[in-house]
Amino acid sequence: MRYFLLILSLFLTFTIVDTLTASEGKGFQYSAMVKGPFKKGTLYRLKLSADILERTGIEQSDLRLFDSEKGETPYVILKNKVLSIKTNPIPFQIMDYKGNKQSADIIVRVRKGETRLIQSIDLDIKDRDFQKNVTIHGSYDLKKWTLLNQSLIYDFSRQVDLRKTNIRFDPSNYPYYRIRLGGGKTSQKSIRLKYKDLDFNVEGFYNKKLRINKITGETVGKDVRPTIYDEKRVTGFTQTLDEKGQSVITLGGNVPADEVIFETSHLYYYRNVRVYYSETGGKKSYRYLTQGVIHRFIRPQSLKERKNRIALEGEKHLYYRFVIENDRNPPIKITGITFRWVQRLLFFITLKDTDHYLLSLGNPPKERSEYDISRFIHQNNWFKQSYKDVPSIIGIRKISRGDDSLNNDWLKDLDLLTIIVIVLVIVLGLWVYFLFRKVLREKKTD
Repeated sequence: MRYFLLILSLFLTFTIVDTLTASEGKGFQYSAMVKGPFKKGTLYRLKLSADILERTGIEQSDLRLFDSEKGETPYVILKNKVLSIKTNPIPFQIMDYKGNKQSADIIVRVRKGETRLIQSIDLDIKDRDFQKNVTIHGSYDLKKWTLLNQSLIYDFSRQVDLRKTNIRFDPSNYPYYRIRLGGGKTSQKSIRLKYKDLDFNVEGFYNKKLRINKITGETVGKDVRPTIYDEKRVTGFTQTLDEKGQSVITLGGNVPADEVIFETSHLYYYRNVRVYYSETGGKKSYRYLTQGVIHRFIRPQSLKERKNRIALEGEKHLYYRFVIENDRNPPIKITGITFRWVQRLLFFITLKDTDHYLLSLGNPPKERSEYDISRFIHQNNWFKQSYKDVPSIIGIRKISRGDDSLNNDWLKDLDLLTIIVIVLVIVLGLWVYFLFRKVLREKKTD
């Protein structure tokens, strides 16, 4: 019973002490100084770089922000993207059409009273297996025409998921548009690429009259802003072949990737890539994540179609393994891999005037904090707020065991009141222990 009371007293004492010191930043592996000055009651935005994200947990739950007096400061982490408001497409009225198998000239007009800007034109085409040059002009009076864009539309969907019937250009408000299809080279040379049962034959794709059912314009949505991405490029990794002839690449990621981009100078290819992840890097610890196809095709007129990226789920994983299915094809050499993610932003409101904050991170056992600020500043409205960007961040440093600020000599950082409370708690714990011990002795005597 005596030992039980002693253990109980010590447990209560150290639990209270740990609670009192937890808010001081104890137990974190890294810290960074966020330099001000900061003004009370102001909303600030801090961009979380790859260096910071690499040193935090999977959902940044182990990140804490402390003011100059070691008080924990509430924050919310959001993505640097804006949800744009979708608008209905604008139908065009066809005023004139002239065409044959090789080319076509179409003049369309916007309905009267339309004031929205137009940033692209979409052609509703039911045909498959085609490729055409497209030139878009705009005009206010049907006399003077301004070039908006020259591009291509194509469809190879009988063989592979590859189709484009939309032409983008700078937002404009012309009432008339001229769409010219064809007019380029009409060479009958064919290029034949084979992969498994796929046969990419593009002969005759130019000399084909297209059936256009409808032409519409796409407007500029409200609150449309570009999504900002950060990225981490990895090189110098090892690429090996397994017993099935598949290329295998294993490397560290440690960032919240939305997509992965493969770099290669291979002339043409069509390969399926399986993606696995692990949080330990152990040989048998990898689990299936997703898969996708990367490809590069060579088309007539030097058109090169390439898809070298695979979408991921946006979460952070420490290690990745990529398995590229080569079948009987020669392996493609991957020279670089880039992880890309939507930039993370940390928002906080200063509760007092101060010259700096301390960003502490790298303590996986920490639970995610749900601060009140997340109910007011969130993904759907942060871009409507008035905020200031953080002036600067001083480099991230690793906290050693001998670090005076957060570890062995942590008492130096505690204020006088905290030290007094800790001493009183220790004395109280010992008093409880001796009191119970005395009571037990008196019971034995009786």
